[in-house]
Amino acid sequence: MVQTSAKRKAQIPNTFVNSLTEIVGNEFVSLDEEDIIVYSEDLTCEEPARPDVIVMPETVEQIQKIVKLANKQKAPITPFVAGANMGGLTLTEGGIVLDLKRMNKVIEVNEKAMYAIIEPGVTFGQLERTLRESYPSLRFSYPNSPPYTSVLVNTLLEGLGNLSLKYDATASLLNGLEVVLPTGEIAKIGSCAISKYWFSRYPLPDVAGLFIGWQGTTGIATKGSIALLNRPKYRDLVSIGLFNADNFSNLAIRIARADIAEDIEPMSYDLVRAQVEKYPLKQFAGNFEILFFVTISADSEKEFKLKQEILNEILKSEQAKGMKSMVFAVDADNKKTVLDLPGNLIFKYIDHKEGGGCTWVGSYIPIFQWEEGYKRGKKIMIDHGFSSTIMMRAMNGSHYAVLRFILPFNKADPKDVDNVRKCMVVLSKLVLELGGIVYKTPKRLAQLVWKDADPGFIELVKRVKKMLDPNGIMNPGKLCF
Repeated sequence: MVQTSAKRKAQIPNTFVNSLTEIVGNEFVSLDEEDIIVYSEDLTCEEPARPDVIVMPETVEQIQKIVKLANKQKAPITPFVAGANMGGLTLTEGGIVLDLKRMNKVIEVNEKAMYAIIEPGVTFGQLERTLRESYPSLRFSYPNSPPYTSVLVNTLLEGLGNLSLKYDATASLLNGLEVVLPTGEIAKIGSCAISKYWFSRYPLPDVAGLFIGWQGTTGIATKGSIALLNRPKYRDLVSIGLFNADNFSNLAIRIARADIAEDIEPMSYDLVRAQVEKYPLKQFAGNFEILFFVTISADSEKEFKLKQEILNEILKSEQAKGMKSMVFAVDADNKKTVLDLPGNLIFKYIDHKEGGGCTWVGSYIPIFQWEEGYKRGKKIMIDHGFSSTIMMRAMNGSHYAVLRFILPFNKADPKDVDNVRKCMVVLSKLVLELGGIVYKTPKRLAQLVWKDADPGFIELVKRVKKMLDPNGIMNPGKLCF
């Protein structure tokens, strides 16, 4: 029998816990107070939520048995890998936290068809190491998340990566899935449902959408196939300082449409300064307003130089129209930080206010709303006592853009926690007013984001959830549920 800390009495029957230990083994079930605390909160300002038990399965069959057992008990299940997202998405009161870290196999890399079949516990660091060591011509689209975060989780949450300008959000790189449904059945999605190869979701009915963007409320992905991408021979970062935020989307659109860049990532100068300076930041006349990073890559030196020339021509043209900017050099270490993802970039600014807290309001927004969103969001952040730490990225050929307001705060200060929550509400309302969509929405903000959504869409989403999860056990409280 699992040992339970004397400080905390389990809220679930001993018979249920005994059944869980029979499935995964005594070593991989915990009711200990120390473990519960670790899983009950994250970096964000969302309220802690204490699960009853932590379970760490290793196989698909174990997950099926756990899900069927949870249905009988009507016990919530919260899938978990790193818990590093900024939306409190793995915080659920009571029930089971299903930690999938042990399911960490890169099952197959098909070099010719350029895909990898992975389990949910495979991290970005692990994937990149595997590719560099054994398949050096291939890579994936990496976010600014820490290297210990899950590739498959990011993909299912429609996350962004450093190749999202060319290939869109990482969900677009998903070829197929194996999922355990909320009732315990197993299903394959994509070409793997018919073929022995996991090469595409098409031309079959694309039911992968039943699991993409659903925040773990419709099932548990146990395998996924991701499309791998070519690793070019030549690659460099061009750094441009903009002295104001006027019309910077025009620069991004021109570069994107010239098809010369693999990444366009503007960010506030304050975000870069916050990586090395504590709050409050001193303001100096003549500082850059935005740092505009453009990554250029090519497979031949001739192509690489041509892309550099085209970029220089675009910059000169925009400067002739009045854009106040300059290209500046970045030292080798900082350039490596931006280019060689995955990395620990987030930890450079997370303690900007001290106290170890960090959250964000992330959004996907029409690119023509970038400037207004940036300027108004900056004012909101400053008015609430935060530095204007703002990160952006052009997506899918500049069809839309990321606008992310990053909010380091002091978790130990109740006033700062309350303040950051209020700031998030105001920023979320700004995003919605500008026609954007808040993503990885915390439960606290879900109703705000969904309240004016199309009623037919809401009803359809609820029907799908009810059909797949009749007992409502999968990550309850998320989205609009």
